[in-house]
Amino acid sequence: MFSKSVVVEVVRRDGRREVVVVGDVEPDVESGFEGGGDLGTLWLVRILGSVFANVARGAWVGVSFTDYGGAGRSQWFVGDVGGSFFGSGCGDRVHAIGFGSSDVPPSESDYRLLGEFARVDSSFTVDETGYAVSHSVMYTADVARVVCEVGLYLRVCDSDNALRTILFDRTVLSPCVSLNPGDTIGVAYVFRV
Repeated sequence: MFSKSVVVEVVRRDGRREVVVVGDVEPDVESGFEGGGDLGTLWLVRILGSVFANVARGAWVGVSFTDYGGAGRSQWFVGDVGGSFFGSGCGDRVHAIGFGSSDVPPSESDYRLLGEFARVDSSFTVDETGYAVSHSVMYTADVARVVCEVGLYLRVCDSDNALRTILFDRTVLSPCVSLNPGDTIGVAYVFRV
């Protein structure tokens, strides 16, 4: 079973911290196991971490394992290949989180944030003990802003070996978050197995 959480935290200029939203979304995919303690769950997290990692152009990302006979093996999920959705040959595949001001509910036809005013390249982590992969960013407001929507953008190679950006998730915050100049907002997308 997979789950997605969007965690939003605001740090005000005076140092106060506010966890604004911890949005749990119902699992997107049913599977035959519950996350935790088994080798299958651990490997699924490693594979997802490899597939959704931030990867520089031409770099390779994969996992290593010991096969049944005791020999060391590697499996590559991202590499310097053309025409592969998860390839890195077309450019730096660094994913991003966007911030916007629209409170229009999300729909299946969304392909961008509706009121986007900032997009920040994300930091990426794999937590093997917590069975989770995450993308996170921090954004400091330069002017007064109202954040009503956040979105996770993935950068992928298309069949023509061109780097494309797609909206993977758009989440509308309720209530919206008001930022004063100098306030910082952090957003983390956490995918847990």
